[in-house]
Amino acid sequence: PVSCSGWRPAASRPSPDFESPPCGAETLTTVASDSTVTVTGAISDKAGTQGKIKLVGGGTLVLATANTFSGGAYVDTGVLQVTCAGALGDGAITVKGGTSAANQLQFNFSAIHSKGTITYANDITVENGGDENHYQLQFGPHYNDSAHKSDRQTLKLTGDITCAGDLYMTLNNSWGTAGEPDLRLKNVTVDGLFYLAYPG
Repeated sequence: PVSCSGWRPAASRPSPDFESPPCGAETLTTVASDSTVTVTGAISDKAGTQGKIKLVGGGTLVLATANTFSGGAYVDTGVLQVTCAGALGDGAITVKGGTSAANQLQFNFSAIHSKGTITYANDITVENGGDENHYQLQFGPHYNDSAHKSDRQTLKLTGDITCAGDLYMTLNNSWGTAGEPDLRLKNVTVDGLFYLAYPG
């Protein structure tokens, strides 16, 4: 269900950590449609390079630990999901967007059962606008059990967010107001409609 060209095991750290190839070329990560691949090892730049992820294939790639790669990521076809602070590394993130469910950036903190603030400084660019059935950005904890539904988290995006069309975002939270996340955005530039849905 997954193929990955470019990343190689980091010699200085135990598996499953990865680093970018010596040439600094982007890594093409293919995740088959209807498949989910979770990366629990840290991804870093090899000395003198800037590692970058390009996601294709229509599936979901989950980055589940803090990473230090600095070349950013491009979501061509698929869903890039982050589940902890620092997972996106230090580079800019580009989402192809459009009216496809498989062109998304998701922030999902269901595994973080504590109150607090999670901050991302990455610039985020959405190349194509969506619609009310196709959100390019999804935010919020998806609480799995009633014991944690009162935990309240704040997600801060301090980088620039730009979209070349209509920008559709959603706070995806199954617990309604009992566990609603706070979302704080610093600078959003949209060439069209800015739509934020809260289905709780």
